[in-house]
Amino acid sequence: EAIEAFEMNLRPSLIAKVKVAAKRVAFLEGKAAKAAEIAERHRLTCELAEAQKEHDLAVSQLEGAPRWRVGDATKEALAAIIASQDSEAVASLSAEARGIISIVQGRYGKEGGDEDFYCAAYSGDSITISRVSRGNLVLRRPCMVIVWMIQPDVARKMFGNSELMESGMIARFITFDPKAQPHRQEQGMQPISPSIKLEWAHLVRSLAGTYRQNSGISFKVIASSEAKEIFRAYENETIDLRRNAGDLRDLAPFVARWAENACRLALVLHAMRHGD
Repeated sequence: EAIEAFEMNLRPSLIAKVKVAAKRVAFLEGKAAKAAEIAERHRLTCELAEAQKEHDLAVSQLEGAPRWRVGDATKEALAAIIASQDSEAVASLSAEARGIISIVQGRYGKEGGDEDFYCAAYSGDSITISRVSRGNLVLRRPCMVIVWMIQPDVARKMFGNSELMESGMIARFITFDPKAQPHRQEQGMQPISPSIKLEWAHLVRSLAGTYRQNSGISFKVIASSEAKEIFRAYENETIDLRRNAGDLRDLAPFVARWAENACRLALVLHAMRHGD
């Protein structure tokens, strides 16, 4: 809905603004270059700077079309997409992520894989991406939500990749193998009811409108003292498990993320319960 609204209502006017601004920039460049008097040249140069700002703003607004979902993309492409969004956020969703993972592991990179970018986007750490043609791109607080469905052989390769393990990227995922078996089709099986579908659509729409389409305004959920105590106790439990004498010391990089991921899941459940 957001993409359709942008394409129908905003894109045509933004394209027109870019074209007009480009013409104005070119016109002022010519006049400023030919101006004989210093004062006139200075006035035209200042006017040209304002015209260039107007052009660049229209271009950035055009590039800022809603991009909530990405698939196979290098970190340079991801960085450009994230930078164009007010909230510096995007979701990487794939029902078959084999291609994405090959890119992460360095299929197109001359200097290794893209795991540093994904680690930064998990933690919201600022990161600078060097681009040959368009200069450096600085992301202040990038945020990526990732849901990748992969085949068992890909999972084995990921967990066998020492670089992905050492970087901590794999540990940031909540990895789940359902060990699913095929089920017979029984008579009388009911699809998801229309009312539940409507409720779900309303929830997604209200959350998106409040927290995503809000020009990057931030909100904070304040945990109760009881909730803080639960999280503190759980984090201490995981710390004991990954210490030298702990039962899960050999899995320490993974266990170190459990408490943080519990907080993240709690926020998701909070949003589902309370909506906007």
